[in-house]
Amino acid sequence: MPDNGHPSLVPTEESTALDLRRRSTDLSTHVLPPTAPPPEDDEGLHFRDLWRIVVKRKWVVFAVVLLALATALVSTMMQTPIYRATITIPSQVPVGTYTAETFMVDDGKVLAAATRDIQISKSGFERYVALAARRHSFLYGLISVILSLALGWAAAAGFRRRF
Repeated sequence: MPDNGHPSLVPTEESTALDLRRRSTDLSTHVLPPTAPPPEDDEGLHFRDLWRIVVKRKWVVFAVVLLALATALVSTMMQTPIYRATITIPSQVPVGTYTAETFMVDDGKVLAAATRDIQISKSGFERYVALAARRHSFLYGLISVILSLALGWAAAAGFRRRF
């Protein structure tokens, strides 16, 4: 049996088949690193992965959004307005819906016309009082009478002559 550098069991001259002697028992052990199975392909990214990227790059995202807003604002402010109209409505105009007609005139000729409804309504304290008078008419009348009597009495007491 040829010796390839591997330890082997060799019988001696005075031995029987059961009496064997070992030559060399040096073993070399080579440890391989553990191998992980390849990751399963999920067929794309998940929302969680995208959210992590956005959070990681939040200042870049913020800067891009801010730059886009600034660009939109500057371009809007630089544009020439096509049409602008102002109208002054007197404070005594009754509440209701009115129709406004707008005409585009060039050299005395009407080029275009537009019609739009305008809603006139009360606002602020005036609206609050008007709604209270409409919804709770009896209570509104009672409070008005009591308030008138109290203010009349306060005016008489304040302007009474003391000589």
